[in-house]
Amino acid sequence: MFGILYSSYAVALLVDLFPAKLRGTVMGIALTGISTGSLLGAPLGGWLLEAGGWSHNP
Repeated sequence: MFGILYSSYAVALLVDLFPAKLRGTVMGIALTGISTGSLLGAPLGGWLLEAGGWSHNP
């Protein structure tokens, strides 16, 4: 629910850590990772739940 806050914190951190010449590339990579995680997290979690079951304890 509050995951969007992490992306704004991530951008602020990247601006502080990287020089202006690299910021676009670094922000693109980082925000692609955030978006990919948001996109694939629920389907992958559902698939793992179906494959392993809810009470699967190794």
